[in-house]
Amino acid sequence: MDYNIGYKLSLYKELTVINESDKSKIELVQNIVDNKIYVKKKLSNYKIEVFKELQKIDNIGIPKVYEVIEDEDILYVIEEFINGKTLEEIQGEGVLSEDKVIEYSIKICEILEVLHNLNSPIIHRDIKPSNIIVDNNGIVKLIDFDVSRIHKSDENRDTQILGTEGYASPEQFGFNQTDSRSDIYSIGVLMNVLTTGKLPRDKKNDEKLAKVIEKCVKISPNERYKTCLELKEDLELCSGKQIKYRKSKMFIRNLPGFRRGKPSYILAASLWYIFLVFAIFIDIGTKSFFYIIGDISMVMALLGLTFLYGNYNNIQSMLPLLKGNNKSMRKVGFTIYTILIIMFAGMMLNIFQ
Repeated sequence: MDYNIGYKLSLYKELTVINESDKSKIELVQNIVDNKIYVKKKLSNYKIEVFKELQKIDNIGIPKVYEVIEDEDILYVIEEFINGKTLEEIQGEGVLSEDKVIEYSIKICEILEVLHNLNSPIIHRDIKPSNIIVDNNGIVKLIDFDVSRIHKSDENRDTQILGTEGYASPEQFGFNQTDSRSDIYSIGVLMNVLTTGKLPRDKKNDEKLAKVIEKCVKISPNERYKTCLELKEDLELCSGKQIKYRKSKMFIRNLPGFRRGKPSYILAASLWYIFLVFAIFIDIGTKSFFYIIGDISMVMALLGLTFLYGNYNNIQSMLPLLKGNNKSMRKVGFTIYTILIIMFAGMMLNIFQ
């Protein structure tokens, strides 16, 4: 083991082993410098890019990842320790009310919206009661990303068959590539289990969540909810509450710079969008109509480039040349689309000249 890696890991003193298998070891550890408690994972079957992405995310519903260390085909992850109860433990006290399950499921959808709308979307692939914690402050947390993967638009199926039997979607068993709808399938199973104590194949929910669960667990991904936002809106309708998350809020939350939830990113993005809005109105009342059109054209071009490079609503996965992971092809694609956006702005100027 590299000296620097050995030194970093030596700062964490083992307190107890939480779980151990032939592919992983999860420990509760204490940092000897700050005396704080953390979770240390030692993984032999992993996707480092998932944890690298998680390390960039600052979201109250996702455990903070502090260290990602790879050494000799072993990955060490140091992450936030969450003190609370899993839904599995809470369910052990009896099946939950539909209203409580709706409340938990809405929170899970909000967490997954963040993950699914990253530039490189993360698919959790193992949503189940034991991987959801309600901490001591009542905050819902989604844990255990050990079998998660980055969605790649140019792949037809997953390279590994992973997940928990009963909760895993059919496509996780090699039929197709998993995407956001795979996690939606698992949420449907989760809701059924929490309200009935059984998997849908054994006993189906027949109350107000019945239709929502039925749509979630359709065999064909095309028949399920397309996004967690759609699912969340139906859950809010089931709860009898007015839908709070309107399209305008979705638009703002998914804007490049806002998705990760980091204050520094949000501040920088906010200043950028304020500048674009200011640029539209700066010449109104002071210059000719042509200058105003010029300002609008410039702002549209800059906004188009922001959405393109920031991958707004995962737009890159829908554009030829940008779909795959071939770096050379993607460079060509970005160059072509950048030129097209600038040309479009120029055409607008010529039309109104």
